[in-house]
Parts: sequence; structure tokens; C-alpha cells
Amino acid sequence: MRETLELYAEDVGVPYNQVRLNRQTASKWPASHRIAGVSFEIHRILEKLDDRFDRIKEPPPHPRDGVPRWTQDAAKRQVGWRVDSPQTPQEKVEAIHDLAVDDQVAARVATDFLRRPSVAFRAASDDTARHLFNKAQTDRWHQADEAELVPGRSESPVAPVVRQLDRTIDFLDLIGACHKFVAATGRLVPQMRGRRLSADERELIHKQVDRVRATCEWIVTAVDSGHLDMDEELTKLLRGE
Repeated sequence: MRETLELYAEDVGVPYNQVRLNRQTASKWPASHRIAGVSFEIHRILEKLDDRFDRIKEPPPHPRDGVPRWTQDAAKRQVGWRVDSPQTPQEKVEAIHDLAVDDQVAARVATDFLRRPSVAFRAASDDTARHLFNKAQTDRWHQADEAELVPGRSESPVAPVVRQLDRTIDFLDLIGACHKFVAATGRLVPQMRGRRLSADERELIHKQVDRVRATCEWIVTAVDSGHLDMDEELTKLLRGE
């Protein structure tokens, strides 16, 4: 079969692989199920769909004008392929990710985007992104501090700033953790209205509340006295022992 296709491809002046793919598509689409006016390439894209014979009869609305018609991008969306001309926000995000695989390119793009005030504001609302940026900034301060320290030289003037920045970030993270707990509790507890918990469920909640209460007392002690060590009983309680 391969030899026959190779001879045919040579006769018509088409690459063998193209002939092979066309033959495969033709076998997936009997002539009675092909749609006039829809390109062979679109039939090829849709050939893996089990319901392709019905699906091809209902072209999706075009993103630009809303008129139902088949395009290669429309077919690619049906099978989950990347499109050539992104339209939706998710498609555009995926296209940017494809172009910014290299870390150097990604860093340049991120820097350019963060110069937009609205983009920076939205990025700052992502807890993970904000934490990673703060950590990266602290690491840069540490590197600058270490670079300026040489044997026999007094402490770098950058060092106090680094320590203060570390304390500020830790403080903000702790405040954020408390805020998240209060917000989540305020959202979840009212949802239990009218629900009868079993004895095992109530016991489990009591144990978790005891851990939370002990953690809160530890926070207050650490803040007021600067004593950060946990005693043995508290350690066991927080571990759930």
C-alpha cells in the first residue's frame, strides 16, 4: 500500500505524507457525510470526533460577527487544539504562554505587564503571586548584602533593610493568615444552620477548635513576649496527637 501511495504522490506532485493524510481523512468521511463548502482540512481536523457526522452540520457562531460558519480555528476549538487566531481570554493566555516559554522572555513580558497599574493591582490580589514576588525581592536584597560584605568590613548598610523587610513580609503573611481564617469561618459556619451533626463529627470539630485556640494563644504570646518556642503539650496538640 505504501509503495502505491508513493507512486501516486510522485505522479501528482504531492508529498507522500500529504497523500497518506488525505487518504486517512477520506476513509473517515464517506462522501455521503461530507458537507459541500466545508474545506477538506476542516474535515481532517474533525475526523477524530465520534459524533463528527452530526457535529459538522452545526457550525458554531464566529467570534467576530456571530454568524455560524466553519473555519479552521472553529474546528480546532471543537477538538481542543490550539487556534491560530486566539479570540477568548483563555486562548490569548495560552498563546502568550507558548511564546514565553523561555524564562528570559517571560521575565521581560511580566515586567512590561506589571508597569500597567491595573495589571499590577490585579496581580497583587493573587496571594501566591504576591508571596513569590516578595520572596524574590527579599532574595535579591540578601544577594546584594552578601556581595557588599568582605572580610574585615563592617556590616553592610543594606543588612538592616533586609532584616526589616523580612519582618515586614512575615508580619503581613501572619495578618493575611488570620484574615483568611476569619473570612472562611464567617462563610462556612452559617451554612451549617439546621444541620444535625453526629457525635463523631462534633468531637472532631471540638478537637480542631482546640488546635485553633492553642494556635491563637501561641500567636498572642509570641507577639507580646517575643517567646516563639512551643512547649511539649502545645506541640503535640498542633500535631493532632
